[in-house]
Formats: sequence, C-alpha cells, structure tokens
Amino acid sequence: MIEQVRKPESARRLQGRRASFCTVALCVAIAGCGGGGGGGSAPPDPIGTPPPPPPEPVVPPLTSVERFSGDQAGTSVSNDQAFSQAPPALQRDFAADANFKGGNALFRNDQEGQGPLMNAPTCQGCHIRDGRGSVPASTSVPFDAMFMRISLGNDANNNVVPDPIYGTQLHTFGVASFQGNDPDAGLSSFGGGATASIGEAFATVEYETVSGTYNDGAPYELRRPIYKIKELSYGDFTDGVMFSPRLAQQMIGLGLLGAIPEASILANEDPNDADGDGISGRANRVFDQTTGTEGVGRYGHTAPTSSL
Repeated sequence: MIEQVRKPESARRLQGRRASFCTVALCVAIAGCGGGGGGGSAPPDPIGTPPPPPPEPVVPPLTSVERFSGDQAGTSVSNDQAFSQAPPALQRDFAADANFKGGNALFRNDQEGQGPLMNAPTCQGCHIRDGRGSVPASTSVPFDAMFMRISLGNDANNNVVPDPIYGTQLHTFGVASFQGNDPDAGLSSFGGGATASIGEAFATVEYETVSGTYNDGAPYELRRPIYKIKELSYGDFTDGVMFSPRLAQQMIGLGLLGAIPEASILANEDPNDADGDGISGRANRVFDQTTGTEGVGRYGHTAPTSSL
C-alpha cells in the first residue's frame, strides 16, 4: 500500500493548561489597644517573653457565587458524571428536566442518516461524558476525540477558505466503521475513496524532546508535538493548506454562555482601547450556516461559531 505522509508547514504546540481557582476571603482583624487613665502604664513584658499570637481571623461562610462558578446552576456531584448533570433548577421542574434528558439522549446516541464521513458516531464519542477529549496514546490509534482543522486562510471578509476536497475539517472515519463490528472498515485508504465511503485521512501525533535551562540554571524538558497526515483517500491537499489540531472541549456552561444577549457582548467591545487598559477587544463576527445570517462568535477555541 502506498502511504503518503505530509508534515504540516507549521506544527502548533498544544498546551494543556489546568487552571485552579480558589476564593480568598479578606478579613480585617481589629486589635484593641487602649491607654488606661491615671497616667500609669502597663509594666513591660519580661525579657525573652514572646509576643502573644495574633487573633484568629473570622472567615465568613462561602456564598453560592463563591462556591459554584455557575452560581445557582452549579452542582455538588464530583464523580465522572459531574459534567452531565442538569442544574438544580431544571431538576426541580418536571417539564424542564424532561427536556434536558431528551437532549442528553440525543447527545449520547447514534442518529439516523448520519455519515458518510464522521469523527465519531455520537456527540459523546468526542465530548466524553460532556467533558474534554483525549490525545491518542500512540500513532497507531486514529483521532476520535481529537481532530484536524484545515483551511487555505481567510478571504477578504475574514471567512475561512476551505480546501476544495477536504473542506475545513478532516473526518477520520467513514460510516462503515460503525455499521458492523470492524472499526477499521471505515478508516481511510490512500486513493481508495472513489469507490467507498471511508475516512478522509489518518492523522497522527508524535513528539520530540526539547531541552533547555531556566534562568536559575535548572534544566527542563518539553515535548513538542509533530503532526502527520497519511492515507489521503480522496486526493492530495491543495498547495498552501494549513492545519490546526483541536481537542474536543468540555460542554459545561455553554447554555449559560448562550444566554448572554448579543447586545451585551457588543457593548463591551473596545477596538481602539479607549479605556487604556492595553486590550483592544473585538467581537468575532461570523457567518452562521444554520440561519444564513451573520452573528457574534462565542463558541469553540477561537469563537468561530455563533450558535449551537
């Protein structure tokens, strides 16, 4: 079998950033110190006696805003199903809870008429239990919860220009992988796409070690990802094509984000840095293929989508 491997013009580093947030309660301890009347003064402490310890600060209890980043929409579940919970207000409303469960069923199950190309047969196939996807463990494992964006840059209106064959996203599998018991049946095959509904290409990620030294002399090692694409089923890429690897994002909080009025987002634009804080904030205006209109992008790694 002929295998075509092409290294992207520039491999982008994926940085896994884990943010840890804590609420700090600021308390002011007021120590009373008084001078007694009568012109007298307290005797000095004996030599060598340590000063008394400061009083313990009184920390007020956490409010719901501090405890849950989603305020009243937060839940206390801490197991691997934490991101799949309905907000408490929905759980207490029979109709709303039923609507949530109906949507969750669509998210978890196969849909009729899907294909012929895909990255997974279900939404949850990429967004595992409504959480993040994972990077393949080896080069022999196909991308599923990770995928590769492709484009030929942007046009004059800042819209993404797709590759004429592969569009704007590589699809790892064809529907045949999920219609039987052989997941490999729908994987890509070099030049084999003319007669079969198989995946578009097989992407892999390898790593090279980058060594260096901090300013204090301590050594460090980093892993730099190198992405490769092989087994192009439907022909070569167009010259100048660009690649951008993406990991499936967690789904938590998207409803809250969608509830923000577009006018509120636009009201916070500051394209000329009028407030002098060094940030020129601009809303990302994108074309919504579902509605056929322009909207404000608010979803995805670079806010390329305006509606769910």
